[in-house]
Amino acid sequence: MKHILSILVAFAAIASSVACSGRKEVLSQETVARTEAGIINGEEVKPDDIFARHTVRLFMKSNNVYYPICSASIVADDLILTAVHCVDGSSEDELLIGFGAQPVSYSSQQNAATRVDVKATFKVAELEAMVLNPTYDGYSRDVALIRIKTKIPAGFEPVKLLPLEMLNTAQTETVFEGKFIPVVLAGFGVTDERKDTESLVLRKATVNADFKGKQVITDQTQGYGGCFGDSGGPAFLQLPEGLFLVGVTHGPAAGSSSCYERGLWWNPSLEREFLNKSAETMGSVQRF
Repeated sequence: MKHILSILVAFAAIASSVACSGRKEVLSQETVARTEAGIINGEEVKPDDIFARHTVRLFMKSNNVYYPICSASIVADDLILTAVHCVDGSSEDELLIGFGAQPVSYSSQQNAATRVDVKATFKVAELEAMVLNPTYDGYSRDVALIRIKTKIPAGFEPVKLLPLEMLNTAQTETVFEGKFIPVVLAGFGVTDERKDTESLVLRKATVNADFKGKQVITDQTQGYGGCFGDSGGPAFLQLPEGLFLVGVTHGPAAGSSSCYERGLWWNPSLEREFLNKSAETMGSVQRF
């Protein structure tokens, strides 16, 4: 349990470290621990929704109980993309990837009366290996790649990264540089930062985002967006050419002190060197 709390508290620490004046309210460990990956004021994602086919949940084991801690995206039949700070300090055998509906929360797993045997009840995959971006410094390039032991189950599919023609030659920015365009965020859990309201279903919300180099900065001033614990989850961009993954959730953007200001996502389309090297190291045939 202490290990899980340390990861979830670390997410709150990320928020504090990038805020100009710090958070106005100090969140207790218990409060932070109950804010699993979620979307503020998001709408429920139905099982047949395209976003449900690409988005998964990350569980961590503590005292033989699995707790939901983060979200993630499917990028290949055997590869899952999430945030470094979701898995840093954990071993592969402490983690599970959950597919589909998992009506559990951190709070429900704490209570023996409502606790669920995650491995026996849901579609899950164990981890074969994972690689954390070595350049991650607590803020920059918060991207980790996971290889699972089995292929993703039927009904799920990988989401594409932006094609090379949408990137500059150095692969340091996209053709959307400096543009403010809508993206779709997806995740599980808290739907209201102020009330710490948990959700048991996958939710989504559309927000405007500013593309700045490898960063995707979301405008959450309209009351919609990602929040504490929405780590590792996806930001999708719908284009005429298809749906693309353009972000991995990090936390509040620099200068923001709440979930109702700006959020930061790191664009995996600009991390191809890391992703390709990691996939090869872990024995996957996928290349991006």
